[in-house]
Amino acid sequence: PEREFVIRPEHAEFIRLTGTVVDADTKEPVKRFSVVSSSSDTYVFEFKAEGRDGQLDVKLPLKAWRENHLPVGALQVMADGFVSQSIGNVDFRDGDREFHVVLKRGAGELAGVVLQPDGMLAEGARLELVRGSSRTFLNRPGEFQQAGRDAERFTTGADGKYSFAADQRNRSLVVTHAAGFAALWASNLVGAASIQLQPWARVSGVAMESGKPLPNQNVSLRSPSGSFSVETFGVSYSATTDSEGRFSFERVPSGRYVLSRRLPPPPLRSGPGPIQFTHAQGVTGLAGENKEVTYGDQG
Repeated sequence: PEREFVIRPEHAEFIRLTGTVVDADTKEPVKRFSVVSSSSDTYVFEFKAEGRDGQLDVKLPLKAWRENHLPVGALQVMADGFVSQSIGNVDFRDGDREFHVVLKRGAGELAGVVLQPDGMLAEGARLELVRGSSRTFLNRPGEFQQAGRDAERFTTGADGKYSFAADQRNRSLVVTHAAGFAALWASNLVGAASIQLQPWARVSGVAMESGKPLPNQNVSLRSPSGSFSVETFGVSYSATTDSEGRFSFERVPSGRYVLSRRLPPPPLRSGPGPIQFTHAQGVTGLAGENKEVTYGDQG
């Protein structure tokens, strides 16, 4: 049988998204629906398209991704009277994408209980529900930055229960607690859902330069550039090395990060300026792991 191939130059300006969206109960096409960017940071990836009669056929422009960010983003299907559904990541470099989505009817309320890694109820867990253009950011170990205008927060009591009202803008839920962390797409949490936390990772080590420990150096641990397009949260921690060049970052969510040095501002600068980093080095921290690294030039 004949097959059709579409060949584009590397500088292609768009990819084509096609797909079908049906009602889980009736198997009928959903009359009207939207496909929107599901990223925590719409400054990285921003897209919205409308579909009718269960069919979607649109061109996704490269300009949906802002300059200097990875061409990757998550998409979510939304329709009135249905629970929104994530359809995963779209990478511009992979070319055209076809998807088939089954939407369940429901209000989409998010409610359930938070459990510690050992299964015990998590009293005092802090939850942040990300909506619209807001995002979740941790700038101190295990602590949220100031909430965005569309974010909602909740702290669990002794019963570990949480509850958020239905809202089509609900995108992701991030949970922190002394015992651990969790980040999940809201579309995977509709109904009475239990969230079991993963234990924190710890990243520590020695900063080196020319084979010698580097004391009194500001070291940062950050999410990779553009990671908001594929994750539900971001991290930016900082620490200063001691007299032996040692540093430590506590309460690190499991994931990939970049270690770097934070450069001091120029002495003659007036007012705040851009923060500059150098000597980037990748590191991965797994849940419950005590990661020991040697950072920098070992000589």
